[in-house]
Amino acid sequence: MKTLVVFLLLMNVSQHASALEVYEGVESVLLTCKDTSVPSLAHLVWARHDLDPPIVHKRNDAGDELRDQNQRYRRRTSMKTDSLRTGDFSLTLRNPIISDSGNYTCTITASGNTMTLTTVELQVKVSHQVLTLEVYEGAESVMLPCQIPFVSGPTTVMWSRHDLKPPTVHQRQQEDDELTDQNQRYRDRTFMNTDALQTGDFSLTLRKPHIFDSSNYTCTINVTGEEPRLTDVHLQVKVHLPEDAEVGWTDSSHRRVHMYKNGSDQPEEQHQVYRDRTTINEELLKTEDLSLSLKHPTERDTNTYTCTINSREGKVLMKRKVELKVRGQCCTTE
Repeated sequence: MKTLVVFLLLMNVSQHASALEVYEGVESVLLTCKDTSVPSLAHLVWARHDLDPPIVHKRNDAGDELRDQNQRYRRRTSMKTDSLRTGDFSLTLRNPIISDSGNYTCTITASGNTMTLTTVELQVKVSHQVLTLEVYEGAESVMLPCQIPFVSGPTTVMWSRHDLKPPTVHQRQQEDDELTDQNQRYRDRTFMNTDALQTGDFSLTLRKPHIFDSSNYTCTINVTGEEPRLTDVHLQVKVHLPEDAEVGWTDSSHRRVHMYKNGSDQPEEQHQVYRDRTTINEELLKTEDLSLSLKHPTERDTNTYTCTINSREGKVLMKRKVELKVRGQCCTTE
């Protein structure tokens, strides 16, 4: 009788508690629960009591019993087949998402008595992805990736480019595109899969990319009741530069900062303010690095500079603006 009394007391005590953090997007996470002292003919339940129904996974001697499993975990949980024999009741949860965050209890029932073996506090964090893509102008299309493993509720997806007004590149409300506020330069050039809500693939296809599409794009996924997911994609659209291309840098006053043509610099075309103060990559047409170095910058050089690439026939192949701010220094002498 004494042994029985001790057993009944233990069957109502939580023996272990642990905390677990993981980033959304990983393939799976393991919720650990082990106890080799559990008797045979036991009944094992993983549960989240903030859900209805609370069952995450259930197992008995005959195998998994998932009729009462909460739908959000359907086909995403598994346990080792010999778990009730070895005492390893750990639960594998595939494709964890933000809404999986919560307290999971591992409970065993044997001989009519129930004991909580462990409680695992799972925290699934948002992973902010930053991706870089390069494509040559003239390609049929380019895909900007944005994915989440599982969608648990009403969803709004916004692709935006914050250097534009309006910034909207593409917007999806549930299963329908909402393009009222779309920036005109992307009209009829963007596309998302119609089954994105089912697959969790909200990647954006951009047709006929050109040099002016080079920028940072943000994919924002808002799921009701959850923290927004963000994916930043830096898109660089490159051009194949002909050997006779001309590269010119100008400031906002249209003064010539630097000129390169016929395979060499043209200092005679340079404004006197910039004379002997600029250099450019000698193999710029091969490396496609058109960066300009400005020596001894002062506050007077604060300006917006434009790099323009023209073909020998005068066709604009690329144009890019760079804003330079030079801060003054305050010096004291003794």
